[in-house]
Amino acid sequence: APLFCVLCAIPFPDRGLCCWLACVLCGAVQAEFRTIIFALCYFHAALLERKKFGVGNLPGATSGIGWNMNYPFNTGDLLCCGQCAIKYLENNVKVPWDDLRYIFGEIMYGGHIVEDWDRRLAGAYLFKYFNEGLIEGLEMFPGFMTPGNSLSHKQVLEYVDDTMPPETPLAFGLHPNAEIGFKLREAETFCNSLVQLQPRESGGEGGMSQEEKAKMVLDDLADRLPELYDMEDIRSRVDEVTPYVMVAIQVGAVSLRGVLCTTCCVHVSAMCHVF
Repeated sequence: APLFCVLCAIPFPDRGLCCWLACVLCGAVQAEFRTIIFALCYFHAALLERKKFGVGNLPGATSGIGWNMNYPFNTGDLLCCGQCAIKYLENNVKVPWDDLRYIFGEIMYGGHIVEDWDRRLAGAYLFKYFNEGLIEGLEMFPGFMTPGNSLSHKQVLEYVDDTMPPETPLAFGLHPNAEIGFKLREAETFCNSLVQLQPRESGGEGGMSQEEKAKMVLDDLADRLPELYDMEDIRSRVDEVTPYVMVAIQVGAVSLRGVLCTTCCVHVSAMCHVF
């Protein structure tokens, strides 16, 4: 399912750092420095999952604890950073930590960030995750150490599932009270969704029920959805992944999400009038 639809669904406990890590590690490159690639995946997951604590410039936002502004971090950023990291590691005897932090924080992910305090936050994450201690083993957050370089791809996924403790705001460097607002918003959204799903009386004899109207709207939405692009197939046909090609692939994915978002918004508005 498109990520937009998944994130807009009723939230359940299968979301979080562990879920994001499992997603991004499925595409991780099997390189000599697996720990560095793992830290990059963790950094990507932390940036995305931090949004749940609040984004300051979203409509109706009551908290900006997560980010002051909303940024479109995506898998393309992770792939570009991974490719740059591997090339730098292949061409240098010592790990160029300063270069990697600058490329990740000021160019790749930093290209999205326009607010000064958000940029400082991303830099603090990079300084914490990418340093000499990473090779020997680094505590990403209390109770969770990085896996060793000798572990295979499958073993790393198993290590994440078995070793990662329950997620808390400490995983993001936040105070434990930071999740109070997040939990309250989740509970409110869940209760509102339950209320809206309750059956209601029909407007008159012979009229359609609310369930029938909802099904009609959903069927129409399904007919309007375009066919999904196989981005992995498109990417595999490219002989050389240049910056221009990567941007074209990202624009294609964003355009598809834009169509989905626009269609969903139109029908959500229609549903509001129905209810």
